[in-house]
Amino acid sequence: MMPYERFTAWKASHERGSAELRRFLDIALGSLSELSYAILLARDLGLLARGDAEQLEGVRTKAGKLTWGLYATVSRKAEQGNRPPVRPSASPT
Repeated sequence: MMPYERFTAWKASHERGSAELRRFLDIALGSLSELSYAILLARDLGLLARGDAEQLEGVRTKAGKLTWGLYATVSRKAEQGNRPPVRPSASPT
């Protein structure tokens, strides 16, 4: 998927709600995990220099942390939105 397609998918998922956004972020996290294996494979086959592989893995790790943080925040907000509002109890007079 090209970057503009991912943005379009994100925008559409955002408009449909947090469940769709969490699904999109879950797919993104899976893709980042697959990328880690691709980097290791390219390094082990000699297609990628060790330093380049380390640099790419660092960028991938940062992207993963940011994506996971967004996923956690969206999930937390969704859980808060599903709870009934807390109403203060009436004080005895």
